[in-house]
Amino acid sequence: MKEKISQFCRKNIVVIGIGILLVFMAFAAPNYFAYSTLTGLLTQVAIYGIVACAMTIAIIGGEFDLSVSSILPLATLLFAAMLPTLGLPLTIVVVTLIGVGIGCINGFFVAITKINAFIVTLATMIAIKGIMLTFCDGMPMPAVNESARQLAMGNVGGITVTVMIFFGCVILTELVLRKTKYGRNVFATGGNYDVAQYAGINVRFIKFSLFAILGGAAALAGTLLTCRLQAGSPLYGSDVALYVVSAAVLGGTSLAGGRGSAVRTLLGMLFIGMLLQIFTYINVYTYMQQLIQGAIVVVVVIMDALPSRKKGSDEEPVTVGNPE
Repeated sequence: MKEKISQFCRKNIVVIGIGILLVFMAFAAPNYFAYSTLTGLLTQVAIYGIVACAMTIAIIGGEFDLSVSSILPLATLLFAAMLPTLGLPLTIVVVTLIGVGIGCINGFFVAITKINAFIVTLATMIAIKGIMLTFCDGMPMPAVNESARQLAMGNVGGITVTVMIFFGCVILTELVLRKTKYGRNVFATGGNYDVAQYAGINVRFIKFSLFAILGGAAALAGTLLTCRLQAGSPLYGSDVALYVVSAAVLGGTSLAGGRGSAVRTLLGMLFIGMLLQIFTYINVYTYMQQLIQGAIVVVVVIMDALPSRKKGSDEEPVTVGNPE
């Protein structure tokens, strides 16, 4: 019975966490339960949520990408620079394709040359950061455009276009993962790379594509953020990698690969967004917010690792050669 309760808590930790936050706010601030609070929460998490969907696919496939924390702010600067010349639709397409291109570079080094993803994406993140600071001299770039603002903040019943795009990404990600051959191959590659390769899956293409998708998602999110804030900056979105990995892990996506869900990542995003909202309500300092968020991620990662570690300790040791 105790083991069943423990498994239930591990599988539904994000739902339990959201429930605890709602109960807390019911006593601390009953006016929190307003429609405007919900729409504000969705708007707050939508842009990072687009990246979280792509990160979920990558983690399921056994990879992750630190460079999204530089691709997103780079996209805001490129969008601000290109918008006056190219116009809104073409600028979004061009900037998104640039993000895909950066992702393809990461994918080449990880999937083809088999360099560790941490090293590759860390190097890319640092290089892009240097390019950004040189490009804009460390200063924000204005991107004032009424059509762009309407794209990001236009709404139906308080639900903004950005939120609609986010929900569309969640649905699309879940359909790809659950209903397509590509999604099944992502799960197989993340679950066991060698077995997937022996089964005839093009694991190099799968790994390569994960980074291309992430680069495009981060760039698209950057364009929407620029539309919303009417400016680009090298500081925008610099914490996106921590945020989206936290949401994915909270939602039950295993860092070991082979398990995850976009819908549960959505719940993870909502939990973190609610947490930050509540911190604002009760006037918690920003630095303390980051400390608490980091502590939550550490706890969840430990909970994710414990089952596999326990399973490994229960297995019989492998003996090499003929024991006497």
